[in-house]
Amino acid sequence: MALISCPDCQTDISDLAAACPKCGRPLVIQGKAKLGEKRFVGSLIVVGILGLVDLVGALMFSSPGIAQIGLIAAIPELATITLASPAIRLTGGAVLLIGVALSAMGQASGPRVVRITSGVMTIVWLFLGALTARALSGSVQLAQMEPATRGGIVGGVAGGIIGAVAEWALFWYLFRSSKWGR
Repeated sequence: MALISCPDCQTDISDLAAACPKCGRPLVIQGKAKLGEKRFVGSLIVVGILGLVDLVGALMFSSPGIAQIGLIAAIPELATITLASPAIRLTGGAVLLIGVALSAMGQASGPRVVRITSGVMTIVWLFLGALTARALSGSVQLAQMEPATRGGIVGGVAGGIIGAVAEWALFWYLFRSSKWGR
């Protein structure tokens, strides 16, 4: 920590201060990124990479594969949820990347877009989880399956929902206190 002079009032202040305590002038230290800026850039990179991976995954799995078709055939109650999930992921991923791009360009609305999208998507996936649990609990077909098959289906579906909720909650957490979105 070193003392520097405020460019406006010439008061000696810490080089770690965000603003002059006497006149209030915001301080920008050349060549040094403040801790909050480093965290924001790190969050931006992490969310950008994960959002891109999520978007690519949603595009790759946008049409039902053999596993999804088999699941729908075995438990018809899951058809709507299974078929809607890729569209929901694709929409959320696209809006998330728009927020990341706005943040990278220094737009104040970028982190807000990421936080709102992340919050809404967390709630959407929790809602889909509740709908899935309801569909599975009332499924006669699931009750008639062998325990290992039933456990695999329930575990796979629960893991997918929990993973999606955790992913969107992580995005929200990384952007929750960004100084750019206040």
